[in-house]
Amino acid sequence: MTSARWSDEMLDAMRLLGDPPADAAIDAIFAAGQLKDAQAFMSRLMTNDAALPHSIPPALRNFLESNPMKPFADPSCVEAAQNLFVDHGPEILITLGCYALPDAYAARKGVKVLHQTAYLAKRPIGACSEPCKW
Repeated sequence: MTSARWSDEMLDAMRLLGDPPADAAIDAIFAAGQLKDAQAFMSRLMTNDAALPHSIPPALRNFLESNPMKPFADPSCVEAAQNLFVDHGPEILITLGCYALPDAYAARKGVKVLHQTAYLAKRPIGACSEPCKW
């Protein structure tokens, strides 16, 4: 069953759309040879919501300051989602692992992403910086 909202044609067209301000910032970062600085900032951003450090590339700083984050989700909705995950997290993860990964391997576009990132070969446990404690 194909949804009219998420047709292959619509998704293929959306893949060709860009984000001109973000694209310009990335172009400037590459042109200035500051890719490692930008990558280091993005890695820290995943675990730290402190103010922007002075060490980030100017193009990235300008982009982030000119595109402020929208207000975060309603705390009661976040709490409800957390409770759902506490109650059903293992089942959700097993279902996703048993369905999504094989499904991606069977899909033309998914295989390309999995091959190019090489995550399964290089990081099979995930993005843990140390072994996960089960």
